[in-house]
Amino acid sequence: SVERVRGVFAELRAQFDYIIVDSCPTPLSDAMVIGACVDAAVLVVRSGQSEESVVREACQRMLAARVPLLGGVVNGLPLGRRWLRYPY
Repeated sequence: SVERVRGVFAELRAQFDYIIVDSCPTPLSDAMVIGACVDAAVLVVRSGQSEESVVREACQRMLAARVPLLGGVVNGLPLGRRWLRYPY
């Protein structure tokens, strides 16, 4: 339950300055429960594997559940000159 998870986080906050949680994928209810108990969340996706529609749905579900979403990280981008240039 959310209250149980909140209790665990309250105990951890009393002992640590920072708590980083690597949770299960967003569509699973456990991730949404954890998300409701944290100060902020970052959505991590994998280039070439995470489907855009699934990522969009995950963002919408997190925002609807009032998970404080800071942004995202894309893992697995191919390295190359294209990623080293900035258009500005």
